[in-house]
Amino acid sequence: MVSLLEMAERARSGPKIGEDEWNINLFRNMQRLGREFGLEDLGSEVYLDIDTDYADKAFQAAIRFIEEVGV
Repeated sequence: MVSLLEMAERARSGPKIGEDEWNINLFRNMQRLGREFGLEDLGSEVYLDIDTDYADKAFQAAIRFIEEVGV
């Protein structure tokens, strides 16, 4: 695991990217994880879903997203 000091050093001295590139990378990571965990769009007609399996998959995808991208 990367230490907090290492992250601070990387933020200070690492390569800079533009806001648009950062946002596109976030979007692509979310799409990839959605496909990987089988999180398909439920559509506009489904506004309340009690499928706990879907919620568990969404939680696991969110954990992986934070691991890969950071906060």
